[in-house]
Amino acid sequence: MAYVLPSRVTMQLEKELKEGKEYEVTCSAEGVAPVNYLTISLTRGGEPFLHKSYSEDLDKGLQNRKTSFRFTAHRTDNLQHFACLATLNLANVTHTTVWSPPVTVRTYESIGSRGQREEPVTFTILTMLFSSFFYYFCK
Repeated sequence: MAYVLPSRVTMQLEKELKEGKEYEVTCSAEGVAPVNYLTISLTRGGEPFLHKSYSEDLDKGLQNRKTSFRFTAHRTDNLQHFACLATLNLANVTHTTVWSPPVTVRTYESIGSRGQREEPVTFTILTMLFSSFFYYFCK
């Protein structure tokens, strides 16, 4: 068997993230070979930021691999597209990456000293903009 690209790549991630909280993302690649050339990555805004390589994995034939990544949600994650990608790192072969469907997340921030109330970051920003508008133009 020369190589087989993953038949499917999936991602499990919550769509609403609380700013400052740690989250786990699970990425899966199904029906891939050889796995010792496989790298699974998590992307944010199209840019890979967490990786898992299987270079030491010598299993033969079609394989399924699943990995979990942990990251802390930040304000800048709001409305970002997250996706998993599975890449076979093969010399002189192009188009060896398969993407999961992307998930667009919304981040929320804690309001108040004890974090009792939570609002979407976009809601908080819009509230500040409207307040400024009415202050300056509706005196």
